[in-house]
Amino acid sequence: MSKKENTTDRFAAIATELTAVGREGMAPPAPASAPRKHLSLQTGAARAPRPRRDKISTPEELQTALANLRIRMAPFLQDLAPSLPTTRQVFHLDRCQWRVETPADRAAFADAMAGKGSWEEVSIPHYGPPLGPAATLYRAELTLPANLFATGHQVLCFDAVDYRCQVYLNGVCLGTHEGFFEPFEFDV
Repeated sequence: MSKKENTTDRFAAIATELTAVGREGMAPPAPASAPRKHLSLQTGAARAPRPRRDKISTPEELQTALANLRIRMAPFLQDLAPSLPTTRQVFHLDRCQWRVETPADRAAFADAMAGKGSWEEVSIPHYGPPLGPAATLYRAELTLPANLFATGHQVLCFDAVDYRCQVYLNGVCLGTHEGFFEPFEFDV
């Protein structure tokens, strides 16, 4: 047995040894003594209160305060990172159709995918009103430029979804995603 193995085994034995009392030759340290201090109950001199800013009470005052803060913080908000070269050709979708899902949509989902029913044209990103526990549908028909197919590899990217979604392309479910405003993509 090498010296290293012997040391390792000894430490393992110490670590796994059950002892009710201290080891032979070892004594617990004496408790540290601390001086007794008595705090008086007399009040001292009052400190000057922290200066408070004036209360903002109008939208104009808020805009002025924000503009001043932006000027003050501008050196810290600079984007000094070099821009990354893009390796993808991108086709941005800026409009689509939207509606709140109905019981009829659940009963005949193929009809909703085919565009039947009442849809509202919205721009992307779309921020709708709070709906509570509801599901919404988004759909778009698009014709992609031929140069996007030159590589033979297409990726469908989403910048954000609130909160859970299923993504379909030409009637085929590409997958699902769950996450609050988190970017995700599908290789199509």
